[in-house]
Amino acid sequence: MEYLAVGHVSRDELPDGSVRLGGTVTYASLTAAALGWKARALTCAAWPLDLPAGVTWEVRPAAQTTTFYLQTGAEGRTLFLKARADTLTPADLPADWPTPQVLHLGPIAAECALEWVEVFAGRTLVGVTLQGWLRQADETGRVHYAEWEQAEAVLPRVQVAVLSREDVAGDEGCFRRWARLCPLLVVTDGPRRVTWFAGGDGVPHELAVTPRPEVDATGAGDIFAAALFIALAQGYAPAAAIRWAACLAGGSVTRPGLAGVPQAQDLALCPLEGRS
Repeated sequence: MEYLAVGHVSRDELPDGSVRLGGTVTYASLTAAALGWKARALTCAAWPLDLPAGVTWEVRPAAQTTTFYLQTGAEGRTLFLKARADTLTPADLPADWPTPQVLHLGPIAAECALEWVEVFAGRTLVGVTLQGWLRQADETGRVHYAEWEQAEAVLPRVQVAVLSREDVAGDEGCFRRWARLCPLLVVTDGPRRVTWFAGGDGVPHELAVTPRPEVDATGAGDIFAAALFIALAQGYAPAAAIRWAACLAGGSVTRPGLAGVPQAQDLALCPLEGRS
Protein backbone atom coordinates (compact mmCIF):
# COMPACT_ATOMS: atom_id res chain seq x y z
CA MET A 1 0.00 0.00 0.00
CA GLU A 2 1.39 3.37 -1.06
CA TYR A 3 1.38 6.36 1.30
CA LEU A 4 2.48 9.77 0.02
CA ALA A 5 3.20 12.63 2.42
CA VAL A 6 3.71 16.15 1.06
CA GLY A 7 5.12 19.12 2.95
CA HIS A 8 8.26 20.79 4.20
CA VAL A 9 10.78 19.13 6.43
CA SER A 10 11.85 21.70 8.98
CA ARG A 11 14.94 22.75 10.84
CA ASP A 12 13.72 23.18 14.41
CA GLU A 13 15.90 25.31 16.69
CA LEU A 14 15.22 24.56 20.35
CA PRO A 15 15.72 26.79 23.42
CA ASP A 16 18.75 24.79 24.58
CA GLY A 17 20.58 25.60 21.34
CA SER A 18 20.08 22.18 19.77
CA VAL A 19 18.62 21.63 16.31
CA ARG A 20 16.53 18.72 15.08
CA LEU A 21 14.62 17.62 12.01
CA GLY A 22 10.89 18.24 12.10
CA GLY A 23 7.86 18.71 9.91
CA THR A 24 4.63 16.78 9.48
CA VAL A 25 6.00 15.09 6.37
CA THR A 26 8.80 13.57 8.45
CA TYR A 27 6.72 12.14 11.29
CA ALA A 28 3.83 11.07 9.04
CA SER A 29 5.93 9.22 6.46
CA LEU A 30 7.94 7.42 9.15
CA THR A 31 4.70 6.42 10.85
CA ALA A 32 3.33 5.00 7.60
CA ALA A 33 6.54 3.01 7.11
CA ALA A 34 6.36 1.71 10.70
CA LEU A 35 2.80 0.55 10.02
CA GLY A 36 3.95 -1.50 7.06
CA TRP A 37 3.10 0.81 4.18
CA LYS A 38 5.34 1.87 1.30
CA ALA A 39 6.07 5.43 2.38
CA ARG A 40 7.07 8.18 -0.02
CA ALA A 41 7.64 11.81 0.89
CA LEU A 42 7.85 14.93 -1.27
CA THR A 43 9.52 17.92 0.29
CA CYS A 44 11.52 21.05 -0.51
CA ALA A 45 14.68 22.05 1.33
CA ALA A 46 18.29 23.12 1.04
CA TRP A 47 21.13 20.65 1.21
CA PRO A 48 22.77 19.11 3.14
CA LEU A 49 19.97 17.07 4.69
CA ASP A 50 20.16 14.05 6.94
CA LEU A 51 16.83 12.42 6.15
CA PRO A 52 15.75 9.28 8.01
CA ALA A 53 15.79 5.89 6.32
CA GLY A 54 12.73 3.78 5.65
CA VAL A 55 11.08 6.38 3.41
CA THR A 56 11.56 7.11 -0.30
CA TRP A 57 12.34 10.83 -0.38
CA GLU A 58 12.02 13.29 -3.24
CA VAL A 59 13.62 16.62 -2.33
CA ARG A 60 13.06 19.66 -4.49
CA PRO A 61 16.18 21.83 -4.02
CA ALA A 62 15.64 25.21 -2.40
CA ALA A 63 17.75 28.15 -1.30
CA GLN A 64 16.76 27.56 2.32
CA THR A 65 15.10 25.00 4.56
CA THR A 66 11.98 25.97 6.46
CA THR A 67 13.28 26.92 9.90
CA PHE A 68 11.44 27.48 13.16
CA TYR A 69 12.75 28.77 16.48
CA LEU A 70 10.96 27.74 19.66
CA GLN A 71 11.07 30.26 22.48
CA THR A 72 9.89 29.48 26.00
CA GLY A 73 9.07 32.01 28.68
CA ALA A 74 6.43 33.27 31.09
CA GLU A 75 3.84 33.24 28.28
CA GLY A 76 4.62 29.61 27.47
CA ARG A 77 5.85 28.40 24.08
CA THR A 78 6.20 30.85 21.20
CA LEU A 79 7.12 29.78 17.67
CA PHE A 80 9.05 31.96 15.22
CA LEU A 81 9.37 31.31 11.49
CA LYS A 82 12.93 32.19 10.41
CA ALA A 83 13.01 30.79 6.86
CA ARG A 84 10.62 29.14 4.40
CA ALA A 85 11.33 26.85 1.47
CA ASP A 86 9.31 26.97 -1.75
CA THR A 87 5.71 25.98 -2.40
CA LEU A 88 5.09 22.38 -3.49
CA THR A 89 2.77 21.52 -6.40
CA PRO A 90 1.76 18.25 -8.08
CA ALA A 91 4.22 19.09 -10.84
CA ASP A 92 7.02 18.37 -8.34
CA LEU A 93 6.07 14.69 -8.11
CA PRO A 94 8.36 12.21 -9.91
CA ALA A 95 6.60 10.97 -13.04
CA ASP A 96 7.17 7.31 -12.14
CA TRP A 97 5.59 7.48 -8.70
CA PRO A 98 2.26 5.58 -8.59
CA THR A 99 -1.01 7.05 -7.36
CA PRO A 100 -1.02 6.37 -3.60
CA GLN A 101 -3.83 4.84 -1.58
CA VAL A 102 -3.36 7.75 0.86
CA LEU A 103 -2.25 11.29 0.06
CA HIS A 104 -1.35 13.19 3.23
CA LEU A 105 -1.02 16.94 2.78
CA GLY A 106 0.94 18.18 5.77
CA PRO A 107 1.73 21.89 5.41
CA ILE A 108 3.62 23.61 8.19
CA ALA A 109 4.01 27.00 6.46
CA ALA A 110 1.21 27.00 3.87
CA GLU A 111 3.54 25.29 1.39
CA CYS A 112 1.07 22.84 -0.19
CA ALA A 113 -0.60 24.41 -3.20
CA LEU A 114 -4.37 24.05 -3.53
CA GLU A 115 -3.85 22.16 -6.81
CA TRP A 116 -3.16 19.03 -4.75
CA VAL A 117 -6.80 18.60 -3.79
CA GLU A 118 -7.94 19.49 -7.29
CA VAL A 119 -5.68 16.87 -8.91
CA PHE A 120 -6.22 14.02 -6.43
CA ALA A 121 -9.88 14.48 -5.47
CA GLY A 122 -11.73 11.26 -6.25
CA ARG A 123 -8.54 9.33 -7.03
CA THR A 124 -7.40 8.39 -3.54
CA LEU A 125 -8.04 9.06 0.14
CA VAL A 126 -6.88 12.63 0.66
CA GLY A 127 -6.18 13.52 4.28
CA VAL A 128 -4.93 16.91 5.44
CA THR A 129 -3.44 18.23 8.65
CA LEU A 130 -4.54 21.84 8.69
CA GLN A 131 -1.96 23.37 11.04
CA GLY A 132 0.19 24.95 8.35
CA TRP A 133 -2.81 26.60 6.67
CA LEU A 134 -3.89 28.15 9.98
CA ARG A 135 -0.60 29.90 10.67
CA GLN A 136 0.67 33.35 9.85
CA ALA A 137 3.97 34.98 10.80
CA ASP A 138 4.13 38.67 11.65
CA GLU A 139 6.99 41.03 10.81
CA THR A 140 9.10 39.59 13.65
CA GLY A 141 8.47 36.02 12.50
CA ARG A 142 6.20 35.23 15.43
CA VAL A 143 3.66 32.61 14.41
CA HIS A 144 0.01 33.08 15.32
CA TYR A 145 -3.42 31.78 14.29
CA ALA A 146 -4.92 33.36 11.20
CA GLU A 147 -8.38 32.93 9.69
CA TRP A 148 -8.26 30.29 6.96
CA GLU A 149 -9.73 31.67 3.75
CA GLN A 150 -9.41 28.48 1.65
CA ALA A 151 -11.66 26.24 3.75
CA GLU A 152 -14.46 26.15 1.19
CA ALA A 153 -11.99 25.31 -1.59
CA VAL A 154 -10.26 22.49 0.29
CA LEU A 155 -12.54 20.75 2.77
CA PRO A 156 -15.31 19.50 0.43
CA ARG A 157 -12.65 17.79 -1.74
CA VAL A 158 -10.86 15.79 0.96
CA GLN A 159 -12.02 12.77 2.95
CA VAL A 160 -10.63 13.79 6.34
CA ALA A 161 -9.04 16.82 7.97
CA VAL A 162 -7.21 16.96 11.30
CA LEU A 163 -6.39 19.95 13.49
CA SER A 164 -5.91 20.72 17.18
CA ARG A 165 -7.70 23.17 19.43
CA GLU A 166 -4.37 24.91 19.91
CA ASP A 167 -4.14 25.50 16.14
CA VAL A 168 -7.15 27.84 16.23
CA ALA A 169 -6.26 29.62 19.49
CA GLY A 170 -9.62 28.90 21.06
CA ASP A 171 -11.73 29.93 18.05
CA GLU A 172 -13.99 26.90 18.33
CA GLY A 173 -16.70 28.39 16.15
CA CYS A 174 -14.67 27.32 13.14
CA PHE A 175 -15.15 23.63 14.03
CA ARG A 176 -18.86 23.61 13.30
CA ARG A 177 -18.45 25.74 10.17
CA TRP A 178 -15.77 23.47 8.77
CA ALA A 179 -17.55 20.30 9.87
CA ARG A 180 -20.38 21.09 7.45
CA LEU A 181 -17.88 21.27 4.60
CA CYS A 182 -15.79 18.17 5.33
CA PRO A 183 -16.83 14.48 5.36
CA LEU A 184 -14.77 13.90 8.53
CA LEU A 185 -13.28 16.68 10.66
CA VAL A 186 -11.17 15.55 13.64
CA VAL A 187 -10.08 17.89 16.44
CA THR A 188 -7.45 16.82 18.96
CA ASP A 189 -7.13 18.36 22.40
CA GLY A 190 -3.69 17.38 23.63
CA PRO A 191 -3.69 14.29 25.85
CA ARG A 192 -7.29 14.77 26.98
CA ARG A 193 -9.77 14.00 24.20
CA VAL A 194 -10.52 13.81 20.51
CA THR A 195 -13.68 15.29 18.99
CA TRP A 196 -14.90 14.49 15.51
CA PHE A 197 -17.68 15.51 13.17
CA ALA A 198 -18.80 13.07 10.48
CA GLY A 199 -21.08 13.34 7.48
CA GLY A 200 -21.36 17.11 7.46
CA ASP A 201 -24.09 17.22 10.11
CA GLY A 202 -22.11 19.28 12.61
CA VAL A 203 -22.85 16.87 15.46
CA PRO A 204 -19.79 16.33 17.70
CA HIS A 205 -18.63 12.88 18.84
CA GLU A 206 -16.03 12.56 21.57
CA LEU A 207 -13.38 10.09 22.70
CA ALA A 208 -11.79 10.54 26.12
CA VAL A 209 -8.07 9.77 26.07
CA THR A 210 -6.01 8.44 28.97
CA PRO A 211 -2.87 10.62 29.28
CA ARG A 212 0.52 8.91 29.20
CA PRO A 213 3.67 10.13 30.99
CA GLU A 214 4.90 12.85 28.63
CA VAL A 215 8.55 13.14 27.61
CA ASP A 216 8.06 15.01 24.33
CA ALA A 217 4.79 15.68 22.49
CA THR A 218 6.51 16.80 19.27
CA GLY A 219 5.05 14.99 16.28
CA ALA A 220 2.22 13.34 18.22
CA GLY A 221 -0.43 15.06 16.12
CA ASP A 222 1.28 13.99 12.91
CA ILE A 223 1.54 10.39 14.11
CA PHE A 224 -2.14 10.50 15.05
CA ALA A 225 -3.13 11.80 11.61
CA ALA A 226 -1.03 9.28 9.67
CA ALA A 227 -2.43 6.35 11.64
CA LEU A 228 -5.97 7.70 11.26
CA PHE A 229 -5.67 8.06 7.47
CA ILE A 230 -4.25 4.56 7.13
CA ALA A 231 -7.02 2.98 9.21
CA LEU A 232 -9.70 4.81 7.23
CA ALA A 233 -8.10 3.72 3.94
CA GLN A 234 -8.29 0.12 5.17
CA GLY A 235 -12.03 0.42 5.71
CA TYR A 236 -12.23 0.98 9.47
CA ALA A 237 -15.04 3.06 10.91
CA PRO A 238 -14.11 6.58 12.07
CA ALA A 239 -14.56 5.76 15.78
CA ALA A 240 -12.29 2.71 15.54
CA ALA A 241 -9.70 4.54 13.45
CA ILE A 242 -9.64 7.49 15.84
CA ARG A 243 -9.33 5.23 18.89
CA TRP A 244 -6.36 3.41 17.33
CA ALA A 245 -4.65 6.61 16.18
CA ALA A 246 -5.08 8.19 19.62
CA CYS A 247 -3.56 5.14 21.29
CA LEU A 248 -0.50 5.22 19.01
CA ALA A 249 -0.10 8.98 19.48
CA GLY A 250 -0.34 8.51 23.24
CA GLY A 251 2.57 6.11 23.16
CA SER A 252 4.61 8.51 21.06
CA VAL A 253 4.80 11.18 23.77
CA THR A 254 6.67 8.80 26.08
CA ARG A 255 9.76 9.05 23.83
CA PRO A 256 11.66 12.06 22.46
CA GLY A 257 11.55 13.35 18.88
CA LEU A 258 11.49 10.85 16.05
CA ALA A 259 11.75 7.99 18.55
CA GLY A 260 8.05 8.63 19.11
CA VAL A 261 7.21 6.94 15.79
CA PRO A 262 5.20 3.75 16.52
CA GLN A 263 7.19 0.76 17.67
CA ALA A 264 6.32 -2.90 18.16
CA GLN A 265 5.23 -2.40 21.75
CA ASP A 266 2.82 0.36 20.70
CA LEU A 267 1.18 -1.88 18.11
CA ALA A 268 0.82 -4.64 20.70
CA LEU A 269 -0.93 -2.25 23.10
CA CYS A 270 -3.15 -0.68 20.44
CA PRO A 271 -5.30 -3.22 18.59
CA LEU A 272 -7.12 -1.99 15.49
CA GLU A 273 -10.68 -3.26 15.58
CA GLY A 274 -13.99 -2.18 14.06
CA ARG A 275 -13.77 -2.48 10.28
CA SER A 276 -16.88 -0.92 8.75
